[in-house]
Amino acid sequence: MTSRFALVLAGFLTLPLASQEPPPEVPPTPTPTPVPTAQVEFSLFVWPREGILMEDAEMKGLPRVFYASPSGDRRVNLAHNQSTPLLPYRGELPLVLYRMQEVWEDPPADAPPGTPPTVTKVRTPVIQQDFPIDWKRVMILVFPNKRGPSGTMLSFALSYETDVVTKGMARIHNASDRTLVMQFDDAKDRPLRLDPNKHIDFDPSKLTENAYSRIFVYENRDRGGERREMSMVHTSKLFFQEDTSNLFFLYPKGKRRIRIMRIAGHPDSDSAVPASSP
Repeated sequence: MTSRFALVLAGFLTLPLASQEPPPEVPPTPTPTPVPTAQVEFSLFVWPREGILMEDAEMKGLPRVFYASPSGDRRVNLAHNQSTPLLPYRGELPLVLYRMQEVWEDPPADAPPGTPPTVTKVRTPVIQQDFPIDWKRVMILVFPNKRGPSGTMLSFALSYETDVVTKGMARIHNASDRTLVMQFDDAKDRPLRLDPNKHIDFDPSKLTENAYSRIFVYENRDRGGERREMSMVHTSKLFFQEDTSNLFFLYPKGKRRIRIMRIAGHPDSDSAVPASSP
C-alpha cells in the first residue's frame, strides 16, 4: 500500500506545473488617438465668378446646403457677393457643407399592411474646407463655378476679423501656404512680408504715390541644393480707394502661380460696391 502511494505521488510530482508557467503576454489595448475638433464661428462669402462683377451680372442659382451644427443639421442660405452671418460649428475638420436629399424606399412585398416606407437622408458634400484648428473665427471664400481638389466648390479659408478695415487703409490676406513678399513698382525698397494664412494692414499712401499701383509678388524657390532665390509668382495693378476699405486676398492658382482679388460685400470691406479683380 505504501509503495503504491509512493508511485502515485511520484507521478503527480512529475506532471508539468501549469500553474507556475508565466501567462502569455497580451499586448496592451492601444489608446485611440483623439481626433482634434474645432470650435469656431464661420462665415461664407460667395464669389460668383472670376473677373469683373457688374451689378446686373447674370448669376447662376446656388444649391441649398446644410452643415452639422451643435443643434443638428442647419441650413445655410448662400447668396452671390454676400457673406452669411457667423455660424457656430463644433466638430472635426475639414468643415463640410452638404446638399441633403431624402431617398424613399418602399417596404418589401411581404411587409405587414401599413408598413411605412424607409426614408434615408443622403448627404452630398458641396463645400469642404480645412483651416488651422486654433482659429476661432473663419471666413470661407467660395467660388461656386470652380472645383477644388476634392471635387467640391473651390474655396479658401481666411482669418475672420471682427474689426472693420479703416477707409483708405488696405488689408491683404495670404490664403496660400507659402511665405510671400510683395513690392510696389515705385517702392521696391519697402517690401511687405506676407506670412501663410495671415493678413497684414497698411496705409497705401505711405508705400506708393499712385492710387493705381503695380505690385509684384515673389516667393523663395529651391533651385537645387541649398541655393534658393526669389521668383515672381504674380504681378498686377491694385486700385486703392480713399473713400472705402481696400480688402484683398492672395490665393494659389496652381503650383507656380498666385492671384490677388478684391473682396467686397464682406463686413471687413466696409463696402457694398461691385467687386472686381485687378
